[in-house]
Amino acid sequence: MGDAENIPMKDASIDFVVARSVLSYTDPENVIREVQRVLKPDGIFVIAEKVLGDYDGAAAAWYAEIETIRNPLKSPAVTTSYLQSKLKREGWTVLSAVELRRTYQQRLEVWLSRSGSIPREKRDSLARLVGQPPDEARAIGFHSDGRNITMPLSWAVLAGRPNVNRPAPSLVVSVLPVKRLGNDLYVYVQERRASGATEPEFFGFLEFPQGHVESDETIEDAARRELKEEAGLVVGRFLPEPGFPSVFDASANFEIESLHPSQVVVTRGRLNFVSLLLVAEIIHEHSPTSAVDNRGRWVVEAALPQLIKESNVYPLNIPMVSEIKQRLRGVRDSWGIVEH
Repeated sequence: MGDAENIPMKDASIDFVVARSVLSYTDPENVIREVQRVLKPDGIFVIAEKVLGDYDGAAAAWYAEIETIRNPLKSPAVTTSYLQSKLKREGWTVLSAVELRRTYQQRLEVWLSRSGSIPREKRDSLARLVGQPPDEARAIGFHSDGRNITMPLSWAVLAGRPNVNRPAPSLVVSVLPVKRLGNDLYVYVQERRASGATEPEFFGFLEFPQGHVESDETIEDAARRELKEEAGLVVGRFLPEPGFPSVFDASANFEIESLHPSQVVVTRGRLNFVSLLLVAEIIHEHSPTSAVDNRGRWVVEAALPQLIKESNVYPLNIPMVSEIKQRLRGVRDSWGIVEH
């Protein structure tokens, strides 16, 4: 249970929301904005509301008076097109809008009392209204013979998706530095400490050296720069990934960066990145140029799974961690390192 105008859910956490006869009992703008807050970017919002349908002119005013007496807490009925316009004004794309028309029949006595919830004086007012309907109401099928009532009713069912002005993701290069010492393969990891002010929830998490690709540098240049700044590591070469062939034929006058990433990771929301994972063979080490101590260290490959298991891993690197075992096996085989 919760308040439709203050939904007790996190932002962008819900895939699907259905609101049946909700907008007419609440502030619709507040509800729509609150649903937009909790819906995921590709989430769907379905609205079902009783609408005017064929009631128009004098029939619409007559029908509104009846509905006010029967349910004074409910807002007057509107048209389907009005609901569509409201959604669009609030920043939604209307995916579909259907109006369902049905003929409703009931004993007049039961309808007038509404299961005993309508006071006697209100029932008398309702009886007078249904006894003298406008011609426009009769024309669309309303009828009462004193014993039964026949009334056309319409429901609008709309499905919408919020218009999300999602910023373009930042291009990030993540690097898995490796080196050989004797018959062992080592991997370099560090802690996330430089972004404590902007991402305090990830401070101290285990990560690979990584950073944004600047507008004036290639992806490979960015990888070399990040390794030098964060870890003081010098790249000999980036190890090719057979799974990503680089074949391109074009006559246009532009340059192609030939890369062989081991993995491409796309994140959205709090971390809005497209990251390329490169495996780099390290040939030299010196002091990092960055003033931040990332507590980097070399870990023998065999000990890496246990370290990962015992550590919090930066979310961008979690998919990479799950794939590097196979990639490291390929590096070990190509270097002739025998597994212990």
